[in-house]
Amino acid sequence: MPGELQEAWAEYRDASERSRELLESTARFTGDPDLQGPAYAGLLEAQAMAYNFLIAPTRSDTPEVFWQSTWHADLYCLGQPISDFQYGGLFLDGRGRYRVHGGIGDLRLLPLQVHTRVQGAPGSAEIGNYLLDDHTDDRGRFSLTVGAHDDADIRLDPTSADNFLLVRRIVGDWFDDVGTLDVEVLDAPPARSIDAATTAAAIRAAAGFLEYLVRVFTVGLHDLYIARADGRTNAWAVMPGQEVATSLVGSPSTTYVPAVFQIAEDEAVLVEWEPPKSAYWSFQVGDVWSRSLDFTHRQTDLNMVRAAVDPDGRVRVVLCLTDPGYANWLDPCGHRTGTLVVRNYRAPDDTVVPTMRVVRLADLPAQLPAGAARRTDEERRRDLAHRRAGIRAFFGGDHVRS
Repeated sequence: MPGELQEAWAEYRDASERSRELLESTARFTGDPDLQGPAYAGLLEAQAMAYNFLIAPTRSDTPEVFWQSTWHADLYCLGQPISDFQYGGLFLDGRGRYRVHGGIGDLRLLPLQVHTRVQGAPGSAEIGNYLLDDHTDDRGRFSLTVGAHDDADIRLDPTSADNFLLVRRIVGDWFDDVGTLDVEVLDAPPARSIDAATTAAAIRAAAGFLEYLVRVFTVGLHDLYIARADGRTNAWAVMPGQEVATSLVGSPSTTYVPAVFQIAEDEAVLVEWEPPKSAYWSFQVGDVWSRSLDFTHRQTDLNMVRAAVDPDGRVRVVLCLTDPGYANWLDPCGHRTGTLVVRNYRAPDDTVVPTMRVVRLADLPAQLPAGAARRTDEERRRDLAHRRAGIRAFFGGDHVRS
């Protein structure tokens, strides 16, 4: 008779097959052969993330913040993480007591969300959202207690041995100081055996997380954006973060304004916005499977630091297949269809939705003000060299400024 490990593995294998079948059933997959390869790449990426989130942390009883194995750079990028964020994942047993401490550095924001369990697990829910930057002293340091006890600064679910805490380090420039963040055990929970039963439970959780990633991110985000935009492409949806904090791991501290774009080779999407006075805002382009594009080598995102503001105080962003020579070009890396996402963190007022329209490339100069910032080929090369050096520094590579 098969043992519990074999049964868990069979469940994981079945989850992988159901996920593949779901991908292949979509109109995106059946209708465009160019999208099929990225779909399978996304499936394998979801499997890698299932290991990183659910299996790797079981190797030790000592909690650690995993900075390079949740959403990381443009390596693990389902859900379209952006180049300005470092994501950290931490699992804590609700029967223990802990302390999270560190320094804020130059971060624009340091949100921390608490979920009862990782997404895809039964009973998973977002139960807390904390801005650690609101808890710093005059030296930019913070120290907060974590647990299920009444006086904890950050509350856990006492019935869960696997509370999932998600941290976002958010910068304006990739060379900014990201500060420090450490976790200390104050009262240890009961020790967890690393045995067959524990491993089998982790494999089952990985199966659930895999199906969640494919169903909700790889397949679901594209359809959700269109549904929230009244069934239209090239039209915005509006998604307050608190509405999707549990279902999509969205941050309650932001408003998301996404769209599915479709353009021809001789067309561009022109976006206009009066930038808000918020802690952080950005534009980012991704593919139809909710994956970030190559933001290390291509300008696939802009934020409040890198975007040029026109003389009238508005930001105008151009999304098209070839470089039009304007500073605020978003490069879709050859994709004629994909997703465009606006993030607006901690705005003092309601997010004003940008305007969006599709124009002919030939008509673009007439659609933009005379003072719209431009880029020569040499200036674009310098921008991209800075981007490569900054992202390598930000995500743990070499720290040499270009």
